[in-house]
Amino acid sequence: MRAVKSKSYRRGRIADIQKVGGENWLEILSEVSRIATLTLELETRLNLIVELIAKHTGADACSILLMDEDRESLILKATKGLNPMAINKVILKVGEGITGLTAKEMKVITSRNALNDPRSVYFPETGEERFKSVLSVPIVDVDRCIGVIYTQTINEKDYTENDIKFLTTIANNITWMIKNAQLYEKARQKISELSILYEISMAMQTTINLDKLLRIILSCITVGDVFGFNMAALFLVNEKTNTLQGMMGLGPDTGEEAREIWSKLPEITNLFQWLTSQDDVLVKKESNFNKFIKSIRIPLTHDGGVLALTVLEKKPFNIKDARNDPMVNKELLEKSGVNSFATVPIIAKNQVLGVIVVNNIYTNKPIEDEDLQSLVRFTVHAGWAIENARLFSQLKEANKEILIAEQQLIQSERLSALGQLAAELAHEIKNPLVTIGGFARRLSEKTGFNHEEKKYIDIIISEVERVEKILKDILNYSRVIKPTFSDYNINTLIEEVLSSYEGIFSESGIVVKRELSDNIHPLHIDTSQIKQVLVNILYNASECMTGKGGAITIKTELLRREDDGVTISISDTGGGIPPEILDNIFNPFFTTKNHGTGLGLSLSKKIIENHGGTIGIDNKIGEGATFIINLPAKQDSRIQGVKGSGD
Repeated sequence: MRAVKSKSYRRGRIADIQKVGGENWLEILSEVSRIATLTLELETRLNLIVELIAKHTGADACSILLMDEDRESLILKATKGLNPMAINKVILKVGEGITGLTAKEMKVITSRNALNDPRSVYFPETGEERFKSVLSVPIVDVDRCIGVIYTQTINEKDYTENDIKFLTTIANNITWMIKNAQLYEKARQKISELSILYEISMAMQTTINLDKLLRIILSCITVGDVFGFNMAALFLVNEKTNTLQGMMGLGPDTGEEAREIWSKLPEITNLFQWLTSQDDVLVKKESNFNKFIKSIRIPLTHDGGVLALTVLEKKPFNIKDARNDPMVNKELLEKSGVNSFATVPIIAKNQVLGVIVVNNIYTNKPIEDEDLQSLVRFTVHAGWAIENARLFSQLKEANKEILIAEQQLIQSERLSALGQLAAELAHEIKNPLVTIGGFARRLSEKTGFNHEEKKYIDIIISEVERVEKILKDILNYSRVIKPTFSDYNINTLIEEVLSSYEGIFSESGIVVKRELSDNIHPLHIDTSQIKQVLVNILYNASECMTGKGGAITIKTELLRREDDGVTISISDTGGGIPPEILDNIFNPFFTTKNHGTGLGLSLSKKIIENHGGTIGIDNKIGEGATFIINLPAKQDSRIQGVKGSGD
């Protein structure tokens, strides 16, 4: 605060001022003090004061400029005589013009003919080029300038010492008013921010669904009553791949869309209620910006750009000139179209979970350091909410894996018992069946039977052969056969299988399309077992299109991981698998056909899994089914054998 002068000093100053022009300046100063104590907005009180000064000094214009938070510029806050539309729009650099120089040097400056004064700077929107003389006085708080008050006259004027003393006294008298108002405004903003953070924190606690939580977080950042950024994006750290992964982008795709959204956005009276009930008001789920953000993957290395550095250095960045900033990834910059943005790390338990990126691409409003600090405070709450959601998600996934493992164990035990029982039954049935078949064939070789008797004998032979085949499949399924691995090109194996079935496909009106990659490396496989898998799938595909024709597409490509494995896709146009049986297709003995044992796909799954691979299905009702097989280049050394690979 300013040091208080002695009463005798102040009486002397007032006495000097009262000598000017016979006016009662003490009454004017009293009125200034009264205005200063009013509970009106600061700008309203400043405008009342400049009106009072202009009226009683005979000045044609009086204005007040206040220093901005960065102490780099003066902003016009009140005026009498200049264009009132220029308020808050005229921004003068400290040291620029007579008033800027007054703020920089913190001393009074007068100019009889400002029009010809080289220090003068005019703003056309104010209409001040018609004024000739100017008296500029700094508004000083202790040892720093917080603003400037100045008067102007149309005619040239020589300012007296009393003119200067009077304006200086008024400047001193309103210093406390300006300072208190600014402190009050900061306190009000702080309370408002804390209130908003409380409502946001409560809203984030209403869900543990990560997608909904991220939408709430980004809605807070882009809604006008809170932070009001034009666009916001959220990235999360993927620890498995050591990358920063784009999760969601919120904001309009065009300026026109932005104006439309902002015009329709209702006034938010209850932020908590709005956040928990709004349904994508600010963005379409499939907006171009959202798609762009979701496509981004950034390696967490020191040369990964500013987003990676935000994670690695655990600090925010305010990028004001992205095109010339070496930290900014130029490819992402071109796609985003922004030249200024800010990044803030999301931290919980001293660990960086992700990054929030904001910009004002449509309003071009600068992102100030205070905006960044507010965002940092917000991300503390967001970080804990995201951490809770992730922990719940991990717990849910772990519980799901436990249930799946339990079901697989039960299924495995059940199948093991079933296989053992089937093998024992098969052995028991096999011996008498051989006897029945042998006698039936001997009877068939004899003559003397009439046509009907011959027909019955042939039926017995046919049924015996069918049962023998079923028993063979059961015994093969129950038997453990050690695979014989060798390096073989999967494309060559596919061609061999297709050539064997070429005639069957042709007769059924089925067209086979090949999309075999040339970049495939040889795989370490048991060719006999993998051939059996291909035959089973191709046979099923051809059967579902029998009588109506169609197409089978078989495709190979490199597996999307580092071991040079292969993905095999076999698609048909048979209309797909009914949803009610889809979960059972890999179960042993499950079949919807009038023939067969239902062991083909179950056996295929075992073979693929024992090769260290996976087999799945992409089923499209009304179109067809695609079996997707992923095979690694090398097998785990623990693989010992495959049950039921067949001969």
